[in-house]
Amino acid sequence: MRLSFQVSGKIFRQNIGRALAAAAILVAGATMSEAPHAQLFGPGPDNLEDCSRLKGYQLNACHAMNEAKRQQHRQEQMQQVPKKGTPTASKCPSSRLNKPGALACKISNNAAPGCRALAPKGWKKLSGNAKDVGAGPVGNIWAISNAGEAKRFSFGKWIGLKKKGTRIDAGRKGLACMVGANSEAYCFKTGGGQKLPGKVTDIGVGPKGEIWALNAKKANCNYGIQKWTGKKWEKISGGAVRLDVDPKGMPWVINSNNNIFRYDGRKWHQLIGSA
Repeated sequence: MRLSFQVSGKIFRQNIGRALAAAAILVAGATMSEAPHAQLFGPGPDNLEDCSRLKGYQLNACHAMNEAKRQQHRQEQMQQVPKKGTPTASKCPSSRLNKPGALACKISNNAAPGCRALAPKGWKKLSGNAKDVGAGPVGNIWAISNAGEAKRFSFGKWIGLKKKGTRIDAGRKGLACMVGANSEAYCFKTGGGQKLPGKVTDIGVGPKGEIWALNAKKANCNYGIQKWTGKKWEKISGGAVRLDVDPKGMPWVINSNNNIFRYDGRKWHQLIGSA
């Protein structure tokens, strides 16, 4: 999960609940799920999350969010459809939803509609400076310093790789991928690194090592979207100017019109708002 700052160059880290690596995406998901006109997270049986690929904690959270959406949908149907043989009430129906149970809020990390969002536990200032930073599971934190060097945060200090870059993101088990100074794609692991073919302008890493990037081919002010298969880049439809990867290994992008899109493995969904 990437947290980028363009002001002052100072580095901060935020701890929310137990899911440090997925904190930003969970908060974003919670906000969008409560939006009344969100195309992906909106209420109704046609907009439920696909839980088929999830396991364990994430599966329980997915089911909890879907159940909360079903409750919301049923509540809205009851308000909108009057009982047979009775006139429509003159008073506007209440829009208040039934609050989900404590268990549903807990396993969804308070992201289900109606749950009270967790308050951040505070920001902790780290040493050094940076112009881009990426955080993966279990405290796998990497950054591009103001001087353009890729560095990893370990035991309270930054360790430089003597490799120049502009953008960086982190996955699990020490994995990090970055856009090099000449737009090359590099991925690092403990004990070595690998240069990927082609030129890229942005790169993102998923929780299981999924690698997505924007190539350097510009069309209509956007760059092509691609996924690393382990041997080559696979082209995906669409174009964007910024990219990151969510806890399901799927990309989220922003295009040149500042629109936000999420990929579900088959097609893109536009979300409300801009960024």
